[in-house]
Amino acid sequence: MIRHVLLYGIFSIAVVGLFILTAADGYSPFSTGGARTVSHGFYGPTHK
Repeated sequence: MIRHVLLYGIFSIAVVGLFILTAADGYSPFSTGGARTVSHGFYGPTHK
């Protein structure tokens, strides 16, 4: 039981971390441009 809770916690942290990284980079899988090719610093989301 403890092992399942620990694995679920790690999975949840990974999903939230990836969400934060993609939001900070401005990546959207639904936009026509996709991800930016070169990222220099933090500019926030650039998609419409």
